[in-house]
This record gives sequence, structure tokens and C-alpha cells, in this order.
Amino acid sequence: MSAREKIAWLKGLLSGLELDGKDAKIYGAVAEAFDALATQIEEQNEQIESLRNLYDELEEECTALGEDITALEDLFDEYAKDEGEKGENYAASYVSVTCPSCSSVFYYEQGDSSEEDEMLECPDCGEKFSADLAFINNDNDQEEMDS
Repeated sequence: MSAREKIAWLKGLLSGLELDGKDAKIYGAVAEAFDALATQIEEQNEQIESLRNLYDELEEECTALGEDITALEDLFDEYAKDEGEKGENYAASYVSVTCPSCSSVFYYEQGDSSEEDEMLECPDCGEKFSADLAFINNDNDQEEMDS
């Protein structure tokens, strides 16, 4: 038996009793208070059910978002790994050179050693010179220039 049914039974019982004046008012007020409480409880149960449904929907969406984020992280990690490998090769293929004419420092991609007389052109002064005549900076020289 639900609270609403019990309250209806109590009201029926009270109406069947022959109560006079004050007692009837007191019992009637108590029954009305119970009825108001039952109404509030039913409304709260409906709200709780609605919130449970919303929670379930949000939980599903968060799970799907989590899976999407994991997939994106995996793709990013794979991409970063590929780019990292490319970056290492990319950085290793470029060397720092100082122009013999104006002392400007620039980078160029070292070609295969099959080209014997590779010509470089300084991006600052435009002077052309042989890669053999260029002052190729090593890592220590570059660190000093960066400081």
C-alpha cells in the first residue's frame, strides 16, 4: 500500500468516526498534512527519476567522449612518434654554416657526398661560395652563438 493509499484510508476512517469539534479538526489537519507530504514525496520521486535518466544519458555521453579522447590521444601519439622520427632525421640533415664573406650564420640541407663541389649562397649578402670553403658550425659553436 502506497503512502497516498494509506492517507486515503485514514481519511475514510476519520470520516466514519463520529468525532466532535476539536478532535475532528486536529485529526483532519493531521490527515491534510500527511496528504501534503505524500504529494511532495511523489513530486520528489518524479524529479529523482528524471535526474536518474539524465544521469544515465550523461554517463553514456561521457563514456563516448572518453573513448573519443582516447582515440584522439592514440592518433596524436602515433602522429607525434612519426613526426619525432622525421624531426630527428630532418634536424640531422641540416647543418649550420657561417658565410666566409659576411659571417652570417644560416642552415642548409647537406646533400649527398656524391656532389663534390656544392655551391652555397648566403641569404644575407648573396655571396656564392663552395660548401668546402664554408665554416660548418658544430653543436658547441651553435650553443655558444645561442647564448
